[in-house]
Amino acid sequence: MHKMGFLKRLEIFKHMQLSGVKPNSTTFASILPACATMGSLEEGMDIHERVVENGFASNIVVVSALIDIYAKCGRIHKTRKLFDKMHDANTISRTAMIGGYAIHGYNKDALKLVNLMKHKLGTNLNNITFACVLLACSLASLVDELCKYFNSMSDFYPIIPGMNHYTCIVDLLGCADYLEEALNFIVKMHIKPTYAPNKFPYSYILM
Repeated sequence: MHKMGFLKRLEIFKHMQLSGVKPNSTTFASILPACATMGSLEEGMDIHERVVENGFASNIVVVSALIDIYAKCGRIHKTRKLFDKMHDANTISRTAMIGGYAIHGYNKDALKLVNLMKHKLGTNLNNITFACVLLACSLASLVDELCKYFNSMSDFYPIIPGMNHYTCIVDLLGCADYLEEALNFIVKMHIKPTYAPNKFPYSYILM
């Protein structure tokens, strides 16, 4: 989200508060992702207080948005605390938790959670979940695990790989010095490769 769009949403939210308009779950579900995208932890924490004050601390959509912002801002323990309190965590909240684990180096925890989703919870993995899982494998240099999850996308789920998934594969192959394999993989991709210098793989996940 563009910075101006974030600031506009925040301005409207503050105006609502000054006007005495009581926010609902939709209001919070709209403003929190903006904070997450901009990495504005301070604003997110302030809005978290308003969430509690207005009685939405158990709303699955709102809590999932809170998990997302704390995860992206590196507050993993806070993220897990919120996650563990959820009685009806869904694919969105679990994916946010997996993504937070992945980008901050808790790769084993990320893979434990995705395996729990697959084998015990019966939760479907979606496009973004796989992007987070592949990133976790890539950052942990788990070539075999990454290939297994990548192949399962089309073998067991109706998911067509996108640039966010391909980026993780190529990144890991390159870092592992499998340069020829990385080049062959790029050539065989079903979409046209792009050039994005200095772009960390996680930046593709929620685009």
